[in-house]
Amino acid sequence: MLGITEIGVVRRPRIGLIVTGDEIQGADRSDGTLTEAAAASVFNSNLPMLASAVRGFGAEPIEATSSDDVDELRHRLMSMRTEADLVVTTGGISAGAFEVVRQTLEPDHSTFRRLDMRPGSPQGCGRFGTLPLIHLPGTPQGAFVAFHLFVGSVLTRKSLRQRWRKGILAGPGLRPHANAVTVRPGSFTESGEIRAAERARLPNFAAADVIIRIPRRTDSPHSPEELIAGTVIDYLEC
Repeated sequence: MLGITEIGVVRRPRIGLIVTGDEIQGADRSDGTLTEAAAASVFNSNLPMLASAVRGFGAEPIEATSSDDVDELRHRLMSMRTEADLVVTTGGISAGAFEVVRQTLEPDHSTFRRLDMRPGSPQGCGRFGTLPLIHLPGTPQGAFVAFHLFVGSVLTRKSLRQRWRKGILAGPGLRPHANAVTVRPGSFTESGEIRAAERARLPNFAAADVIIRIPRRTDSPHSPEELIAGTVIDYLEC
């Protein structure tokens, strides 16, 4: 209508995903010597899960795995410096005797903390040269929750505080934890309320419409012992 035949656009962000751990490396064998079930003690659910989540935010995933070898992880990061706008790693950041991501990147490149949040307490962030890094826990539930909370905030360019929405809990009741903020998957009812899943396992998150935020219980006399049906809750679509 205006006679404009070409416009400038911004390409989709490219998000590097590196799932770490010796226990999942068998899934990527291409020589036919080992099946996934025989070679891996843990199926690599994080990579397809996070790749799907990246696409859901309108970005393009670059998928990779790394063993618990420092040199291999460093090589993966080096190769992504020219490809990715952001790299997200899973695993290798907890309090074990040897955690490959921490061993490779702390303290020169990344900082690691434990948040008062369940699931998904171990977290980290940093830079590898000019490449931004976000480090998520290796447990699938923790990786799922942390991705939608923290990586989702980066991709939407909104703070997590801005992204929480208000809804009405349809039930069942949710009991706050004394030491941490907890989250539970949930689904919308036909009336638009939110029903919490009975459990917080990966299949429950996979089928969820939302992530429900359950505040930490405090010593205040106004702190509820349980969030009951009809309570106003914070939720995040996932």
